[in-house]
Formats: sequence, C-alpha cells, structure tokens
Amino acid sequence: MAVNPELLERLQAALRDDDVFRVVIRGFAVLEDALEGRIREALVQPLAGIGSASFRRKLDLAVALGFLEPAHRPRFQDLATLRNDLTHGKIDPETVTAEMMEALYERLQSQTGMQPFAPPRPGPAAWAGLAIATAFLVVESGATVARQIREAEQEALRRALSTQSLATLLGNDLARAAGRRPGSPRSRAPDDTSDAT
Repeated sequence: MAVNPELLERLQAALRDDDVFRVVIRGFAVLEDALEGRIREALVQPLAGIGSASFRRKLDLAVALGFLEPAHRPRFQDLATLRNDLTHGKIDPETVTAEMMEALYERLQSQTGMQPFAPPRPGPAAWAGLAIATAFLVVESGATVARQIREAEQEALRRALSTQSLATLLGNDLARAAGRRPGSPRSRAPDDTSDAT
C-alpha cells in the first residue's frame, strides 16, 4: 500500500495533539484530502467540483469506485457528523468523553476490521485520533486494492486480445453485421455479371 507521505505526515501531526477539537478537525481534513486524492486517482477523466462536493457525495463516489465498502459508509458518516457538530458548536469539546470516542472507534474498527494501533495515551483526543487513523487506513488500503484489481483486469484483457488478432475480432463482428457467417466467402449480388462473357 503506497500511502501519500505528505498526508501521512499531516495526519501524524494532527493526531499528536491532546485537544479533541483540533484532532477531529485537522485529522478529518486529512481524511477528506485522502478520499479526494484517491477518487481523482481512480477517475479516467477529472471530475469538476470534487473538492467542493459534500463528504456524503465523496463517500458515494468511493463506494462506486470500489475502494470503500457500502457497509462502511455509516461509520465514515459518524466521523463527519462529529466533525460538523464540533465545528458548528452543537457539541462542546469539553463534553466529549473518552468513552464516546472509544465507542466511535470500536464501531469503525469492528465494521472495517482495521486496527492500526492501541491509543498511546488515555483521553478522548487519542480515541478520536485512532478512529480517524482507522478510517484513513481503510481509504488508503481500499483504493490500493481497487487499483490493483483494475490493473489486473486491464492486463487480462490485453492478454486475451493479443491471442486473437483485432482484425479477426472486428472481421467477425462486421461479418455478423453484414448477415454472413464469419469466415464465409463474400457472396455476389444477384445482378453482378462481372464473370459473364
């Protein structure tokens, strides 16, 4: 799994903080940047407006592109709700407990099977950071696996096409379109008298 080193460094810096508000806001920003980057990487053509799309829309794209399981979406949305509630003052950071954040992490971990590490220090910021790190690893590993599958499928298609000539494949399709059996000689039109003397 090739993790973007700049994003990993930003994530590690965000998670070193003891303030749950800063961990969630900064850590979630890194998670969202990772999600956007992996979406852009998976698309054949750029998608205008991906940076301004809602997190829910980005999750939908990640699921559609195959690097996030549909069942993971609610846990990722839980993280987005926490970020939004903290940002807009619906939750006072002082009321966020270690138990709340541990429960959030446990739901995410049990859903995804990812377990990056045990929290290095007690407190809500550590558990929030662990939940965000888990989500980050799910995005990074899922995108890597999806890319490897696409590349393997493309290689298999190339090999299959190399065993048959493209002309043969196209010739058979063109013959079917013309109403002839593939490989049969071209029939002459009934009024064709080019062989007559």
